[in-house]
Amino acid sequence: MANLFPPGETAQQRFDRFYIASAEICKELGVNRTTVLAAKKSGLLTDPVLVNDKLVCLWERQRVRPYIDAWKLVLHARRGTAQEATTT
Repeated sequence: MANLFPPGETAQQRFDRFYIASAEICKELGVNRTTVLAAKKSGLLTDPVLVNDKLVCLWERQRVRPYIDAWKLVLHARRGTAQEATTT
């Protein structure tokens, strides 16, 4: 079993390894926060952890990764960059 707490890993590094914020999803997909929140509301993303009176949305990275990858393929197809989706 993998070590959950590698020696020398900071709390921030551990947090980043386990969770992904809407800002990182926006950056990765090239969409804005409104689009991510709409995807959350419509069920295209799993339920997030809501922080600070729902102002911050965090997802469990491993759980949401398949949804992000599928969304990325759709976006690449719509944008005409389908080949890039398979190489990034």
